[in-house]
Amino acid sequence: WEKTFRLIKDNPLFGIGPGNYFIYYPLYRGEGKRETDTGKMRKFAHNDYLQITAEYGIAGLLLFALIIFFLAEEGYQIGQRNEEGFLVTMALIFPLISMLGQSGLSYNFFQTSPSLYFWGLSGILIS
Repeated sequence: WEKTFRLIKDNPLFGIGPGNYFIYYPLYRGEGKRETDTGKMRKFAHNDYLQITAEYGIAGLLLFALIIFFLAEEGYQIGQRNEEGFLVTMALIFPLISMLGQSGLSYNFFQTSPSLYFWGLSGILIS
């Protein structure tokens, strides 16, 4: 993550652009090191929040946080309406919270299946 923090520091506001992490990451590996030294190319920071900030900048991370905030607010409002709404909301929110927690150690939002799961549950929650 240290190299990703340096990448973010060099491109703080709008990042390096969507999908460009694997292009810029090798520039931050250090003198004399190459991606082929490890036999694999780093496509992800293994932390969604760092990945979002690296690719979309602080502006992108704030936008993502805003979407999550509105999603949580809507879920809270639905849960306050009645007991049944509360139970359904909790059944949908707990997996979302779990996934947001795991995103600090993985790249869920940059993989198709987990991302569809998250946004699908989010859509059901607010519908």
